[in-house]
Amino acid sequence: MITPHVLEMILEVPQILPFVSGQWILLGYEDEQGVFKRAYSIVNYEAQDEKMYITLCVKLLELGRGSAVLKNKKV
Repeated sequence: MITPHVLEMILEVPQILPFVSGQWILLGYEDEQGVFKRAYSIVNYEAQDEKMYITLCVKLLELGRGSAVLKNKKV
């Protein structure tokens, strides 16, 4: 957590992809209401060896559906 309301997520992507500034990623979640998606801007991109890492900064909203799923994730 960067702050109590901002979560930094670093995701490993299985293949190196071309990156252009301003890109975003769509992540899928599932909760008791079903499957849903949220879009996030990529704040950093880093390729190392044969792996690609992207960094997202996510603002956690008190009543946000995606925020509720992320708050309950154990990393």
